[in-house]
Amino acid sequence: MKHKILFFLFANFIILKNAESASCETSGSNTACCRSSAYNPTFSICCGSSLVTKRGSTACCGSKAYNSTFSICCGTNLQTKGSSTSCCGSIAYNPTDRICCGTTLQTKANSNHTSCCGSKEYNPTDSICCGTNLQFKGQNKACCEHRAYNPASSICCGSILFTKAFLPHNPAFYKCCGKSLSFQPSGLGSC
Repeated sequence: MKHKILFFLFANFIILKNAESASCETSGSNTACCRSSAYNPTFSICCGSSLVTKRGSTACCGSKAYNSTFSICCGTNLQTKGSSTSCCGSIAYNPTDRICCGTTLQTKANSNHTSCCGSKEYNPTDSICCGTNLQFKGQNKACCEHRAYNPASSICCGSILFTKAFLPHNPAFYKCCGKSLSFQPSGLGSC
């Protein structure tokens, strides 16, 4: 009995929803619908189910209309813009002096800290992020799972590093086969 009532309510909701949409007829310059009202998107905007006349840079924040020149919408949180031009979750911030790593807003240690590694900010010129491990970059230009390495001196197969200097043959003739390194002088071999 409970399932029949739920189905009846669900079916009536769909019929009501379809009837709502079907009652809006567009014509001429009124090319969009806001609930049951047709409107011209050049002059109006639909926020949630409310039709609002556009003024300047009108935008929607959830169901609220706002002027995007003076305010910023983060999630559904409307805030005064000021120097804030980015969002970190529901918080507005200025990316010149702050950085959002994941959902954590931080003050930049310096202006070169332009990247994130997990929840830590860092300078990509000095460091490399492998997974969520922040490591000194130096000659390391790539990651082998969670470790930084230099492709000029090592080969990464899966998560295993092989040092090219210890290989008995020319490193160009080696191919990764899963986590193993296979010598294939013809270059045509398969794993």
